[in-house]
Amino acid sequence: MTLEESGLLGSEYFASHPTVPLEKITGGFNMDAVILIGMTKTMEVTSMGQTTLENHLQRELAAQGRAMRDDPNSVVGFYYRSDHFPFAKRGVPFIFAGSGWELAPTKVPNTREPEVGTRYHQPSDEWFPELDFAAAARDIEVYYRVGRTIANSREWPRWNVGTEFATERAKTDAARR
Repeated sequence: MTLEESGLLGSEYFASHPTVPLEKITGGFNMDAVILIGMTKTMEVTSMGQTTLENHLQRELAAQGRAMRDDPNSVVGFYYRSDHFPFAKRGVPFIFAGSGWELAPTKVPNTREPEVGTRYHQPSDEWFPELDFAAAARDIEVYYRVGRTIANSREWPRWNVGTEFATERAKTDAARR
């Protein structure tokens, strides 16, 4: 997706003009939060508890010796301000999960540090030779394994009962039988 910072224009356009009917889109991951600052012990889910995708995520993280936890910043509404939201509000199950912040002892500067945080998405934002691509690959492997599991299953991911997007998805349940 593109133009998140300009009002989710790219994802809103795609969700409004899908190449596949939305009721046939199984679900998805917002992978915007893969970090390159070191191996983590957790993956954080923004607004945890909304979809059955989390069950698959938890299993794959456990296989890596990691845990899933709620993003402590969920209260500021990130779920409603990121690229997956145009799909979620139309009923497509989406999970917004990314690297946790419990790092190994060595790390590179990250956006939660004041000096770096003021450079994030600015011309002064720069590449560091210490960036840890192996850590990012570990997160990508989790996304891949969850996606493969879902692709090889007859079970469609669902919104959990009582979540605000479940009613919208339920309107198209017959299309997935």
